[in-house]
Amino acid sequence: MKTTSYAISKDLCLVRQEVPVAQAKKMEAKISHILVVDCSGSMYGELPRIREQLKRKLPKTLAEGDVLSIVWFSGKGEFGTLLEAEPVATLKDLTTVNTMIDRWLKPMCLTGFLQPIQEVDALMGRIQQKHPGHVTSLFFVSDGHDNCSNRAEILKAVEGVAGGLAAATFVEYGYYADRPLLTAMAEKAGGSLIFARDFDTYSPAFEAAMQKKLVGGKKVEIQVPGDPVGGFVYAMQDGDLLTFAVEDGKARVSEGVTTVYSVSPTQAGTLTDSYEVDA
Repeated sequence: MKTTSYAISKDLCLVRQEVPVAQAKKMEAKISHILVVDCSGSMYGELPRIREQLKRKLPKTLAEGDVLSIVWFSGKGEFGTLLEAEPVATLKDLTTVNTMIDRWLKPMCLTGFLQPIQEVDALMGRIQQKHPGHVTSLFFVSDGHDNCSNRAEILKAVEGVAGGLAAATFVEYGYYADRPLLTAMAEKAGGSLIFARDFDTYSPAFEAAMQKKLVGGKKVEIQVPGDPVGGFVYAMQDGDLLTFAVEDGKARVSEGVTTVYSVSPTQAGTLTDSYEVDA
């Protein structure tokens, strides 16, 4: 495993670490998309447009063979799965799907992240039994702050599902979402955090996530040298910036990631003067 440090200031180094993992399978995988939508009261102005986008775009954005699940949530005890592993063929007959979206994706009460993440965990287990060849892509959107559970419980739940995710996207919707918590959730899941100031910036991010092709679903554990600032490493993959939490000197990175980076106050590996970040 080759590790190189680049001095970026007197007290900091950029650490570049090659990941010695087997190449991901080249054949594109069929995807189980899990969409988790915040239906708290503060989303009342956005949910009508999100509902309409889902009804208009889903049959066009999902690939043949993919399946879709939608989890809604609000406050404690207010969550559920409104669609479970629906195939594209079913989505083309949208009468039932549209009825479910209109019925359940409505603004309700408070904001609780823990139970919908636990629901995702259970949902992933059920889907894997029905569709063992699929990999899982999680898309989580919220405009608020969790006011039902503590941060440690939420992050532990995210860590519990992370190993089964091939991709994860967390959307900070608007200017009042809990950026630190959503950032930490993205790091635990080995995914990306997107800021969407409004529906116009959210819409293309959602469509891009639904159309992304995936080639692997496993997470690989690596040793992380140095002392990463912030407790995470990052990687670029298919134009996305992915972050992975580091605990006890280890990180679990997505299959297919070949290089990770971190900022450290200590040198790791060979020290050099010039650097080049992979695109």
